[in-house]
Amino acid sequence: MIKEDLFRNSTKDVKNAHQIDKGLDTGDVNRFLEFSDTVPIQLLNSLYLMFNENTFLEGSSKTIELLIYHSMKICPETFNDLISGFINPENSEEQRKEDLIKLYIAIKNAPPEVELPLPQNLIDILFCYFPNPLIVLVTSELINRDYTWSYNFVQKVMEGKRSHKNPLSLFFIDLIHACFNEGLNLLNSLLTYKEYLIYLEGIFMELISNVSNVDIKSKILIFQILSKFFEGDDLFLTLLLEYEKVSELFLPIENDIELTEAILSFSNEVTKSNESQTFEFLQKSAFFNFLNEFWIYSLNNNLSDSKNSCVDVMNGKCFELSCLINERIIRTKKKEGISFLFEIGIIPSFCQMKEKFNYKSFQIFMHLLMLCVKRGNNNQILDILSLLSLVEIANYADSIEKDEAAPFLKKIATTILNYEKNGKKYFIDEETYHELLEIAKLEDKEDSKITEFLNFINPVFE
Repeated sequence: MIKEDLFRNSTKDVKNAHQIDKGLDTGDVNRFLEFSDTVPIQLLNSLYLMFNENTFLEGSSKTIELLIYHSMKICPETFNDLISGFINPENSEEQRKEDLIKLYIAIKNAPPEVELPLPQNLIDILFCYFPNPLIVLVTSELINRDYTWSYNFVQKVMEGKRSHKNPLSLFFIDLIHACFNEGLNLLNSLLTYKEYLIYLEGIFMELISNVSNVDIKSKILIFQILSKFFEGDDLFLTLLLEYEKVSELFLPIENDIELTEAILSFSNEVTKSNESQTFEFLQKSAFFNFLNEFWIYSLNNNLSDSKNSCVDVMNGKCFELSCLINERIIRTKKKEGISFLFEIGIIPSFCQMKEKFNYKSFQIFMHLLMLCVKRGNNNQILDILSLLSLVEIANYADSIEKDEAAPFLKKIATTILNYEKNGKKYFIDEETYHELLEIAKLEDKEDSKITEFLNFINPVFE
């Protein structure tokens, strides 16, 4: 039975999974656990060098958590006292809350190699107080630490809902309705262990159905959770493709980098789980509308120093994930896929932004375009050569193994040699030719990729 007396107002106190970390007070170290919106000024005065505007809340709360953790004696008596404290109805609500948060901090911050002396029946004890948000968060941290806790938790859920067809899904649907973000965090923790996926079809559909209706922060967490359903398995792909509103999955489109990364990570896992159905998923989900709008936004802001600037995007995970997804289109659809990426503006948009790339982003970008070269026809290769210089291609080829570079260099060279328009051959200006020669001079004799390329296209200069 749920003990409703425990922290009657705690649902109001804990509106999301991060608010515990901000439960700070202006008092001394013993009162850090009081729920308040302020941080002890004495602490900040001594630690201010560790924080900047972006890390203030996270850094200060983490520091306080660690202070509390290191002030605790990790022994059976400590944990027994904390557990006894929060389940004792004779203690004040504040004292019970404080004991529970100390338990949460100890479990969360103890290094993985530290074996916590927790009672084996702790899941049974915690389960009595579901869906209290603080209790749900403690359970999440337990499951994060060890598989045994996840097994005990699932067994407890199954035991209480034997008559239902999908007890684990039903449990999470009810829990998320009761405490949304804490329920999502618990589900995210449980999905660390893939064996539970087969019991979660119902909650999968619940998340898919509601992802468009929540705030950005919750949406990010939902897409992170949904990604786990596809890691190494296409078990849920048919369900996703048959969902009647799959075209609304990424709506409304938000210009938020964290959310974009979460959506791209999800799309990457979906397409990786079954590459042959990449194009079908991307079309049905209106993925390209989402991607195009985001890149247009990025292009319009590419000189900005703001958080959402193109520079940030291109140096981050978003670009890498976009390229990986687009590579699957090229591998599965080949020439048709290349034409499609040109038509919808993805490749031209990437090329427009290449000056903003760091080295890693440029390498990823070049890998995508050289895959287009290897899979494309002459006209498509010429389209790529109109967007890239031969010097950029040569520098990229020089940075990778000869076996990988030789196929696309040969194909580019063949396209150049066969090119003829209005009786004129492909034109390479003198400056470009000399730059290519300089790159070739630096090559090892055993790895003469660019030298061979120049020898091959030599008739162009005759």
